[in-house]
Amino acid sequence: MSSFNRSYPVSIRAGFVRLEIAKPPVLKEASRMNSHKHARLTYARRLEMVRQMTGQGLSAPQAAAAHGVTPSTARKWLGRYLAGGESALTDASCRPAHSPRPIEPAKALLIVELRRRRLLQVQIARSVGVSESTVSRVLARAGLSKLSDLQPVEPVHRYEHHAPRRSAAYRHQEARPDRAPEPSSYRQTTRLC
Repeated sequence: MSSFNRSYPVSIRAGFVRLEIAKPPVLKEASRMNSHKHARLTYARRLEMVRQMTGQGLSAPQAAAAHGVTPSTARKWLGRYLAGGESALTDASCRPAHSPRPIEPAKALLIVELRRRRLLQVQIARSVGVSESTVSRVLARAGLSKLSDLQPVEPVHRYEHHAPRRSAAYRHQEARPDRAPEPSSYRQTTRLC
């Protein structure tokens, strides 16, 4: 199948020197929404669809077909519009309003204190009465996930000598500069016979 079969028209201009593919016109909306790239409806399209359903009397399946969404999505946006007006059609945050069961600060401090006493996560979970994953989350937040995190980091000891030590070969060269010592690791290349 050809890669030119798309929903927009593509034309090829042929000349003597080169072939060129005409690109489709780029449509830009007046306002940029913070919606993902696969979103069918932006705020302006949602408002347009809802106004068609309320003002022009389109049914939800007709409006959905015109805008490329399902009828249930069209009914959802209509319900939100009727309940909250135009402001209800904006993108809402996916972040929850509150965490359903956050751990109490006293329990979190107890978990950290028990870890400082070098207890394992399983032992802490049993003694405090919370799950192991909760203990793991609290300890990760405190930076005490591993037992090795409890030990202070020892500084690296670097030793420096006042003067470099001289080897026997170096002393030998000082004594007899005309002859260098012969290393014992050289391979013998001559025949002995």
